[in-house]
Amino acid sequence: MPDSIGLADFIAQVRAELMQPEAESVNAPKLLMVEEVELQIQVGVTRQANGGLNVQVVQLGGSAKRDDVHTVKVRLEPVLNHDQRLAELMKDPRWDNWKKEIVEHTSKGIDGRSQREA
Repeated sequence: MPDSIGLADFIAQVRAELMQPEAESVNAPKLLMVEEVELQIQVGVTRQANGGLNVQVVQLGGSAKRDDVHTVKVRLEPVLNHDQRLAELMKDPRWDNWKKEIVEHTSKGIDGRSQREA
């Protein structure tokens, strides 16, 4: 499967992208916390000469035969639950500033206008 990516590499890339800070706010933590991500991935499985299996994410428009393609569901969950993550954020000395920015962002929106003015 040319130009394919391994399943572990794909999942690692998804996790890395979910960990990126929001573009609008460099200083504050994410406004929304992801509790769970479920991926439904189509993979191609081939047997290697050494007896191992090669599992690769199938690219869109790929030419793999239908009987070689399997659907895999992967659920990613954070190590800490919502309350635990919030408690950790609140320990940070920047918490008061973050809280203020989050409240302003929530009440005024991205463009800075009050929800009542919109």
